[in-house]
Amino acid sequence: MHKTKKFTLLALMLIVALVVAACGGDDDDESDSEASIPDAAAAEQVALDYLTAAFSADVEQAIELSCVAEQGEIDADAAPEIPDDFELNTDDTEITIEIDGEEAVASLTGTIAITAEGQTLEQNAEDLGQLRLVVEDGEWKACGEPDAGGVGEETSEPDDPLETEES
Repeated sequence: MHKTKKFTLLALMLIVALVVAACGGDDDDESDSEASIPDAAAAEQVALDYLTAAFSADVEQAIELSCVAEQGEIDADAAPEIPDDFELNTDDTEITIEIDGEEAVASLTGTIAITAEGQTLEQNAEDLGQLRLVVEDGEWKACGEPDAGGVGEETSEPDDPLETEES
């Protein structure tokens, strides 16, 4: 029974990671809207709401908060059954928003605590990666993982972690 509880929490975290990763992709479509770009506080709220929806397997909310290009990527049938005592605590989580025009990147720091089936598991927020946000119809929408780097950054290919330097 004890292993089942840990497995359920681990499975929940894996599903969240998969939902965020499934939303990754390249969306080159630009909005025709000339509406003003919402501020960083609005982007931060969307990132937090999306994180909450993903962890709690609220597929409808996750779809509502997602960009049009990614809405079809979310599989409602893949959502796990959430225990009745499920609780997500993001009090020790900080979200930093980096905006570049109609795109932004949300980076998480701190910890996220998940309580379910009488157990609490803390997750390092940085392990979840970053979330790309785009403006659609004058609102920020979650749109998967950012392309390499952050907003406006050029990056090179990462080093192969399996290679070792010869001395």
